[in-house]
Amino acid sequence: MGINLVNIIPLLSALFVLALGLFIFFKKYNFRLRFLFFLLCLTAFVWLFGTFMMLLNRNNEAAAIFWDRFIYLGVVFSPIVFYHFSVVFCRLSGKKKLVIIGYVLSLIFLILSRTDYFVSGLFKYQWLVHTQAELFHHLFLFFYFIYMILTLLNFYRNYKIFFGTVKYQGLYMFISFLFFIGISTIAFLPAYGINIYPFPYFSGMIFVVLLAYLIFVRMQQKA
Repeated sequence: MGINLVNIIPLLSALFVLALGLFIFFKKYNFRLRFLFFLLCLTAFVWLFGTFMMLLNRNNEAAAIFWDRFIYLGVVFSPIVFYHFSVVFCRLSGKKKLVIIGYVLSLIFLILSRTDYFVSGLFKYQWLVHTQAELFHHLFLFFYFIYMILTLLNFYRNYKIFFGTVKYQGLYMFISFLFFIGISTIAFLPAYGINIYPFPYFSGMIFVVLLAYLIFVRMQQKA
């Protein structure tokens, strides 16, 4: 065990993300949007804090696997929370079935993530450790990218059909989510035996800052 620069990054990012989520949540604005942003931050917090604990216990295989399973308590819900957030932010209707299906699938993957059919064993790298992806992890990634693509499509639609400030808020949201999806894709690579430097752990903090700013701008417009 030992704290160094590599594993302190996810801890600091986790605390910052949680604090920002709470800051926006207690603002007086659209409750659903505030609540979903907080859930979004909570999933990121679980990912980042769990990563910190996993790296802290990288020399203890059982503890490292425990904390990586903890990470998936948040990660399995991120696709549907992100999608649900996009539906509310873009004021879309007719998406209830997709939202319900997403939450049901997330609950199923949550249960599966507790088993060796989701992750098992441990890859050890120079900078980090990660559990090894199994069959249901592959299926989860399919679910993950389907809902992330649907999220991007919602923001793109928002950009195409609206005008003025709302139009560009949709564009900035699209760019923010595209950035996060690209970085989060890299973060899954260690589960497949590919070593990376742990820079993706900065992405969660950058991403929620961008989202918080856009929500705050919308709040000011409604004030």
